[in-house]
Amino acid sequence: MLKTALSAAIALVGMILIAETVVTADRGLGNNGTDCFRFGGPDVIVGDLRGVSNYSSVDGIEAFAFGTESCNVGDEVLLWNEGTNQKPVIGQSFYQYKDGRIRMLGQGWLKHGFFALSDNWCGCGCTGTDGTVLGIGCSDLYSSGLNGQQSNMGPKYEVNAFTGEYPYPPTNGSATGNGIYKRVQVKISDLDPAQNGGGIYFVEAQYVSPDDAAAGNHFNNSSWTFAEVTGSGDSWYINPGFTNTVRESQVLRVWPFLDLDAAVHDVYVENEGLVLVACKVRPYGDGTWQYDYAIQNFNSDRCISSFEIPLAPGAEVTEVGFHDVDYHSGSPVDGTDWSWAVGSDKIRWECPEEYDDNIWANAIRWGTTYSFQFVCNVNPEEAESTLGVFKPPVADSKAMSTSVVLRTPTGNTDPTGSCCIVSHCEMKSEVACLAEGGDYQGDWELCDIYVCMDSCEGDYDGNNAVDVNDLLGVIGEWGCIGACSADFNSDGQVTVEDLLIVIANWGSC
Repeated sequence: MLKTALSAAIALVGMILIAETVVTADRGLGNNGTDCFRFGGPDVIVGDLRGVSNYSSVDGIEAFAFGTESCNVGDEVLLWNEGTNQKPVIGQSFYQYKDGRIRMLGQGWLKHGFFALSDNWCGCGCTGTDGTVLGIGCSDLYSSGLNGQQSNMGPKYEVNAFTGEYPYPPTNGSATGNGIYKRVQVKISDLDPAQNGGGIYFVEAQYVSPDDAAAGNHFNNSSWTFAEVTGSGDSWYINPGFTNTVRESQVLRVWPFLDLDAAVHDVYVENEGLVLVACKVRPYGDGTWQYDYAIQNFNSDRCISSFEIPLAPGAEVTEVGFHDVDYHSGSPVDGTDWSWAVGSDKIRWECPEEYDDNIWANAIRWGTTYSFQFVCNVNPEEAESTLGVFKPPVADSKAMSTSVVLRTPTGNTDPTGSCCIVSHCEMKSEVACLAEGGDYQGDWELCDIYVCMDSCEGDYDGNNAVDVNDLLGVIGEWGCIGACSADFNSDGQVTVEDLLIVIANWGSC
């Protein structure tokens, strides 16, 4: 556990380093750990998120567009044919982390590509082209102004993010409107700290392109970055990109780095798209537990229409919650909230209508994240949970559900806590912990990497305190391999794990 609160500056340094390691680093050739010239066709990624256009708010809603720079890290050119459906479309969204939860706050329509530059942002070494393709190793910057150009934006609902297919011209693609029309829309109440704002914010961008998908390279084409929010009244500003963009990663993957008792799981709809399912469970210390889940549909066209979690017999469930993201600008998707029901052995949330009744029902569609929560008097154990699939079978994707093992309230109501056996932590009752010679940390305490550490681990300079000098020592040896003084966990390298040890033991020993 943290011994004292870190200063904002020190915490930010730690967060930046953590963010930059969410994606595998040091893979070679390109900058910031980007692997270039990958075999198997074109491969478009978001190399950078930078710059913002802020538009006049309307009826309590702000609107934004963000600049994106794409990179082709594949071994073939990427099609970029203006005026056709053989080019990328670009989606953007906005997220918040607050009170231990990640929520999606806003989304926009899709920018349609029109000309590919021949820049070298990802450091792969660009082979230039005439703009009808994105060359091997090349990058292309679309400024925030271009990405917010209403007359060249189409709807998400027409795009199959798994195959990259979409009709052209898009519905209402040339239409324009007021300042928030088609752009990333965020409620001012979610930006204002006096209301639902505050916490940590993120911007995410995702490219979808048919030849990238056909090559099987459509699982790495989103990236995200931290964002700063400022403003007052009816005028708010989002500043992304004050840290490096975290490439080839969905924003939900940052949750375990913000809360070490959170976990993210990759789930696939049968022979189809990727869905991320995240969970976090924390004790209140009174025999009840807070359960939080988030489902991010990255690129499944078949969508998710229900979420079912098992319960132990007699479990008492309260404070059930649900959060989705608004559709706008004429989208036909019906944003009616999901219903939920608590049974004797499960809790289930489900879309209000099935596909056969309404093809535009509020399923979890690609590029969106929905959140679920409740409080229960049963402690967590891992158990299989089920996600229902919305759209009918297609080709070899026939299953109407998929499953994932999550921490669920399937344990019991007896007090358990973290038990340190040497340096390893396991959740046990106090009796079981002591019987194995362990050190019981207290009822309802969860295991994380901090619990069983030596209280002075991370003291880089040996002054019997873990402080800013030790943090700087880790930063100074960042990436060191071999005999490294800052390798506190003795794994032969200085990484985010060593940084977390410093943060965990902050203060006097």
